[in-house]
Amino acid sequence: MTSAGGASTLDDFDSSKLFCGATHTHCGPSISYDRTGPGQLYDISKEADVMTPQQYILLLYERFGAGIVRAWQGRKPAGMSWALGHAVVGYNRRLSYADGSAIMGFDTARPDFSHVEGYEDHAVEMLFFWDADQKPTGMLLNVACPSQVGRKAISADFWHPIRQGIKAKHGPDIHVFAQCAAAGDQCPAAIVRGKAERLMTRRRNISWKQELANRVIRAVDDVWPWAKADVQTRVVFAHRTIKIDVPNKNSYNEARWMPSTVPVELHVLRLGDVAVATNPFELFLDYGIQIKGRSKAVLTFISQLTCDHHGYLPTRRAVSGGDYSAVNHTVGPKGGRVLVDESVKAINSLWPPEK
Repeated sequence: MTSAGGASTLDDFDSSKLFCGATHTHCGPSISYDRTGPGQLYDISKEADVMTPQQYILLLYERFGAGIVRAWQGRKPAGMSWALGHAVVGYNRRLSYADGSAIMGFDTARPDFSHVEGYEDHAVEMLFFWDADQKPTGMLLNVACPSQVGRKAISADFWHPIRQGIKAKHGPDIHVFAQCAAAGDQCPAAIVRGKAERLMTRRRNISWKQELANRVIRAVDDVWPWAKADVQTRVVFAHRTIKIDVPNKNSYNEARWMPSTVPVELHVLRLGDVAVATNPFELFLDYGIQIKGRSKAVLTFISQLTCDHHGYLPTRRAVSGGDYSAVNHTVGPKGGRVLVDESVKAINSLWPPEK
């Protein structure tokens, strides 16, 4: 593997085992070539101090490449532990009405408002990493919610105050890696109790970003003693890269002009008791719960929008209700079932057969 710019080559690194995950944010740089020109949605043609998509992508590749090389060449004996906590960060953003229709929105005042369409997952799934002296070096925090609080400035959204708070407690050198679980139908906005939540943040004199960050930080604090007491230095490790074709929504006669399948790359890892499974979709939460429920692992992390971006993958219930996120998709419920089955099969293959 050669890093961006060709500066370093890792002859002993299997690049097929490299994966990169993202989140759906409204406060990140644009990488769209066709939406940043004059008159377009993200028009930056008159912003002299703003990077073009080409400039940003080059910077991103250079930073990623250098980071990968530095991490691989700097490997040392270490330990890991896992923990499970809870924090309310993600809220289901699809509302259903009496006639069976649904919207991705906030209008609960309508007389025909029936219910919130789907589930919410408030787990904070955590991996902790420790050096040979069992001092913390980093943590991975997985929540089922995209980073979409901010819209007016480039930022890491609610992950920035999370990192600030954790570094204040555990030292400035600790790394906090953010991972977004299946959350295609989730958002970080309280919908049913929105007025009360806004008033509570005013009483506390904090922003909504900080409120969400405080919840996650409290979840970390709650499990920290138990994570520190259970550091493992010899764990079962396995990593499989899987390439499959999943049926697209063509199967429901919605778009005959499209190819009948979509090629996707999945990664499945085992780290002791823990499994990690990736997918390239904005995956509706139900699919993530199905994978977690059927997995042999004690704790299963899902990482969406990883290795590619194939758009939303809605449930059959969401497709029936309609509206944004449930109609503008390439892969539908049939493909979702294939994705779940293949992910579960790959995860469970990393554990011995049950007797």
